[in-house]
Amino acid sequence: MPDTMLDFMTALLYFLKSTIPTLLLIPILCICEIYAQLLTLCLSIKHNEWLELVNNFDSNFLILTDNGQTIINEFMIFQGTIDIERIKTTIKNNWTNVMVNEQYKHPLLRKHIVESCGYYFWSSDMNFSINDHVRVYNCKPATNQNQLDDIFSQIWNEFLSKTKSPWMILLFPLDESFANEPRYVVFSRFHHCLVDGVNLNQMMSHCFLDEKRMKSFPPKAEKKFPISTFLTSLFYYPKYRHDVVSKKAGIVRASPIRGKVLVKSLPLYSVSRVKMAGKPTGASVNDVVVSCIAGALKRYFVKCNNPLIDVKAIIPISMQNASQQASFKNMFSCCTLPLAISDNNALERLKSTQQFLNVVKDLPFYYFNYLMGSIVLNRLPAWITHNGYNGFDFTCAISNVPLQQENCYNNKGEQLVACYILPPQTSAMGISFFISSFNGTVQLAVATNEGIVKKEDTDTILESLTEEFEELEKMFSYEADIIMGPHLIFQGTIELEELKTAVMSKWTNVKDKKNKNQYKHHLLRKHIVEFCGYFFWLEEKNFSIDDHIQIYDCKAAKNQDQLHDLFSQLSNQPLTETKSPWIIFLFPLHESFANEPRYVIFARFHHCLADGYNITKMLNECLIEEKDFKLAPPKPEKPGYSNLLSTIFYYPKFHAESSGKNGIRFFQGKAQRGKTFIRIANLYSIDRLRETANACGTTINNVMVSCITGGLKRFLSTDKTRLPLSDIDSLFPMSMQTSPEASFKNMFSSSILPLAISANNALERLKSTRERTNKLKKLPFHYFNYLFGNLVLNRIPYWFIGKSMQQVHFTCSITNAPLQQNQGFNNNGNQLIAINVCPPLSSIMDLSFVISRYNGFVHLAIAANEALVHKKDVDSIVRLFHEEFEELEKLEKLEKLEKLEKLEK
Repeated sequence: MPDTMLDFMTALLYFLKSTIPTLLLIPILCICEIYAQLLTLCLSIKHNEWLELVNNFDSNFLILTDNGQTIINEFMIFQGTIDIERIKTTIKNNWTNVMVNEQYKHPLLRKHIVESCGYYFWSSDMNFSINDHVRVYNCKPATNQNQLDDIFSQIWNEFLSKTKSPWMILLFPLDESFANEPRYVVFSRFHHCLVDGVNLNQMMSHCFLDEKRMKSFPPKAEKKFPISTFLTSLFYYPKYRHDVVSKKAGIVRASPIRGKVLVKSLPLYSVSRVKMAGKPTGASVNDVVVSCIAGALKRYFVKCNNPLIDVKAIIPISMQNASQQASFKNMFSCCTLPLAISDNNALERLKSTQQFLNVVKDLPFYYFNYLMGSIVLNRLPAWITHNGYNGFDFTCAISNVPLQQENCYNNKGEQLVACYILPPQTSAMGISFFISSFNGTVQLAVATNEGIVKKEDTDTILESLTEEFEELEKMFSYEADIIMGPHLIFQGTIELEELKTAVMSKWTNVKDKKNKNQYKHHLLRKHIVEFCGYFFWLEEKNFSIDDHIQIYDCKAAKNQDQLHDLFSQLSNQPLTETKSPWIIFLFPLHESFANEPRYVIFARFHHCLADGYNITKMLNECLIEEKDFKLAPPKPEKPGYSNLLSTIFYYPKFHAESSGKNGIRFFQGKAQRGKTFIRIANLYSIDRLRETANACGTTINNVMVSCITGGLKRFLSTDKTRLPLSDIDSLFPMSMQTSPEASFKNMFSSSILPLAISANNALERLKSTRERTNKLKKLPFHYFNYLFGNLVLNRIPYWFIGKSMQQVHFTCSITNAPLQQNQGFNNNGNQLIAINVCPPLSSIMDLSFVISRYNGFVHLAIAANEALVHKKDVDSIVRLFHEEFEELEKLEKLEKLEKLEKLEK
């Protein structure tokens, strides 16, 4: 809603200007209404039947002389062969012959349109026959999608009979080579004055499909506007109408002479993938596709040298709600949407589109448009309203209707394999789009006026739409850089509802014992908002567990490499800005992965919610039987008073030296954020590592850190173009958890660990690593870093800190995460096969390592910035890690022998 003083004064001016015309219009409408009723009476006497005046919004689709322009088409493709008599019987039993109180339930299917003196009337068909409306269409069977689109275009350009009810069902087979099986098409054509897209799809589904096996999105509940919003919108409505009519922003404008209409239908992406693209801004599937259409048109305008201004599109809005039964009727209105052509990139376009569509939905302008069409335009003669429509100028129309969402079958058991609604075309525009979703896939149908948009241009627009969507995905995927990714692999099959129940009973729905009005883990129901450089927790509106636990739509992994690719793909998915920053995905593995059914639970938690220890333990407590649960407790070092005083004295020097100056970017290239890719290496048994660690008087963690250092050095040594082999800084997270009780909280800090790159051999590197980690534990710099972050950085606006952080860089971070230490089982007895943590990767580092232990073995998870680190480089580092460890074992044994020889001497 406009809120500036200039907008208010402008709206006031238009409101006052519209007052006098509105008052003058009232008596004119009364006269027209009287005239229409008298005309109805006279025509009824003439035709010897009572004619029905076309009322409500329906007449708006009849003011154009070419009735072929306002036909809405839907087609269904079934497996099997055509049985026309069965289909005729089905239509008669469901539509044309259904009686209620001795009258036809759908009488308009037996009536046609007559026009007189600028008004339209429904008149009964003489000798109605189902054979006039259901027939086999004579055409050559299509062998591919292009030929099928040509048939659709051919049908689209044929007019309906003016002496019969304006609807037709056409049937034709497809060539068996189309899908290597017999299929046929049911193509329905209805004049838009009979039905809208939502009602047409529901009526077609109830008629042709087995309702017991059908699932579609139910109509939304009726939106009720507050009285204040209603009155305020009424005040601004005259200005809105003026803006719609006056602004000429229709670049792809059709000519008064109709050209041939070309139709094209194609599947785009899975619904889950489109939802993921919109998650960061909370955009819906419709928001994302409309934004991509705007981007595709921009690319087309650039090609045609058209001005890059925000053009207008017609957006139909359904007014059908769950309490209303589907029928042959129009229950929708229209609003205008400025397409964000002028925005610089896909992300800006999506945000603008989302903002515009939210305004359209939240303000009742479309409801006023419905009243205007039903009360005003319907009472005026068509020759007046037709001239009024010529004042409207639109680039395109964009409609959206969700279709069936699961595999559907007709009553004969034949599967519905495809379903589309084709958009109507009018002379007010040159191109129309129809967005739909069918069986988990987002689809798009396009109708263009060949006199304005050539066939090759339509293909260009569709290709550009794909480019726009991929650009949007890339822009989002680089933002997910501080998200923890613990995941568990279980035997068995996915149990989605059981997981939802477990999470609700142990996390989201648990009340605080001290305060019954508050949830124990309330942050799981809150999202983050930013204001003036500070971040705040805000209650999530309409919290639903379905938004946070979902099946991930992907191809089942057959091997470890494919599984790592899925982990990488998930690690690049951003979290929704308007939802609490956590989500849990489930997906199955292919049975060939381990010759048994297995599935993965992949959790993603923003690091602001919890640290690695707390997230891992909370997941284990939620998913694993308590009797099988075993997790190593935290071992925080409690500094003594002398250490605290020494640390305070040395802290300024430490802080100056550990500002990332030694964190050289040895992966050469411009500092940029690329996609994250994940690799997980299964290393050695804990016993083997412990033997080496004990022999050297150190810990398993130090051995691992030392071998990572050696692997990096060996990798650098293989390429002479790399930087000198000097010690480099790594970020070293350290837990501050003192209690074994876990929760959603961050109880860790970080210190800086110089990696001993310059050491001569593996044994020297291990000794240097041991000395440096012991120093970090002895002098608790991480404790002061924790205080510094909470007391200082937390009070400074983030935009100031962000500039400072750009100057900091670390080659990598190395985290130690002890996981489940014995075999666990879930509540259904399914064994926990594996558990790991995909490391978070921030923009201040190139690599991130997580050392974990599970069931007697040590694992290493690696996250890398793909813009700087190639996948083959990570594979090389893992291979060189093994070489470093094997060298360490040899040197340790040699040193032990030398000590024994000295003792013997």
